[in-house]
Amino acid sequence: MAGHSKWKNIQRRKNAQDAKKGKQFMKLAKEIYVAAKGRRRGSRGQPGPSARP
Repeated sequence: MAGHSKWKNIQRRKNAQDAKKGKQFMKLAKEIYVAAKGRRRGSRGQPGPSARP
């Protein structure tokens, strides 16, 4: 069993793919959060009724 390991190759490739997907999902989640947060203001820039504590 000296040399290479199939599982290690799969694991290395999977970790790289998961990191790439995670980065994309975090970017989308951040955009959704910013868009939702920006909707709390009314049409005149005043806080809407749902934004009040």
